[in-house]
This record gives sequence, C-alpha cells and structure tokens, in this order.
Amino acid sequence: MGTISIEKMDHLYWLGRYTERTYTTIREFFDGFDIMIEEPDYYITYCQYLDIPNVYESVSDFTKRYLFDMENINSVMATLNGIYDNAVVMRDAIGTESISYVELALSEMEMAKSTAESGFLMHLQRVIDYLLAFIACIDENVEERKIRGIFKTGKRQEKMDLLLRLRKNKEQVMKAFHMLTARVLRADLPINRKAYDELSVLVNEEELCYPELITLVENLFEV
Repeated sequence: MGTISIEKMDHLYWLGRYTERTYTTIREFFDGFDIMIEEPDYYITYCQYLDIPNVYESVSDFTKRYLFDMENINSVMATLNGIYDNAVVMRDAIGTESISYVELALSEMEMAKSTAESGFLMHLQRVIDYLLAFIACIDENVEERKIRGIFKTGKRQEKMDLLLRLRKNKEQVMKAFHMLTARVLRADLPINRKAYDELSVLVNEEELCYPELITLVENLFEV
C-alpha cells in the first residue's frame, strides 16, 4: 500500500479506538449490571468515571439509552456504528471479511435492543465475540504492517485511557502502559514526545494521579 494518507491514517486510528471502546465498555457494563442490582445508583458513578453526561433518569433508562440510543453519542450503539463507518471507508485496506464481523456485531446489537429483560446480555456477549473475530481477522489477513500498526496503536491508547478513567489498579494500568509503549516506539503516527515522556515518569509514581495521566494519554498523538 506504500504511503498512507493522513485521512486514511485518521480512519485507522479511530477504527482502533472505537473498537477498543466498544469492547471494553460492554465488558464493564457486564460488571456494572451486577453491581446495579445491589446499588441502583452505580450508573451515576460510572458516568462520572467515564466523563460522560449523566442524562439518565434511572437504572432502566441508563441500560436502555446507554446501550442502544443512537442519538446518544456516548452510547455503545453509537461507538459500534463508529467502527462500521471507519471500517467501510477502509474496506480496501482491511478487507470485506473483516467488515462482515462488524456487520454481525451490529445485527446482534439490534437483537439485544429488542430482547426483553436480561436476555439482551447474551446478544451483548456475541457482540464481544464478533469484535474479537474482527480484531483477529485484521491481524491475520492484513499484510501491510502500517495498517495493522495504526489500528493497534489506537486500540492500545483507548485501552489505557479507559482503564485510567475507570480507576483500575496500578497493575492493570502498568500492563496497558507497557503494551501502549510497544506501539508508541514504532508508531506510524505523529507522537507528542513531551506528553509521552511525562507519561512515562508519572505512571511509575507510587500513587497514580489519574486526571493528569488521562490528559497525557489523550494528547499522546497529534491526530
């Protein structure tokens, strides 16, 4: 493929970020769903952690709109469609087979939306399964290293961002940082070296300063 245009680089980067965001937030929703049985107001804390507006009136409203409301830019449905939109633009680069898994994930999401009570969780699990297949398909079938690299870099940046926002423990954060570093050092993206150097120092502090780390991660690439 040779040189990748800035526009295509941007699509690949956000394809990676939306893929990780959808995958991780569904996984976190599973945990949160169990917590909300005992602590109905937990969704308020969840929104605060992810820095998204709490526009929800109740647990049931949160479950319905956070998962399925396309008018809500922070919903899982919206980020899943973000994967599809970027994947379609990059069809020639990532292949039709890869996109088919995103289409299957969208289909499962629509079925989850129309399924009563807790039965929708089964469809959400299938969304996760199809996203994993999508990631594996890109890794297996995309020959161009740059394409795979930009996609993975976006994924790993998003992973660390989410772990920090969700206040995960230092062991989890450090694992994500090491995986991100492996991509940063060979990324085909314009790096904000100052942000990376500061991040490398602060993440090794005994106590994690989550807000400052989040800001540095978000400004890691000039994309």
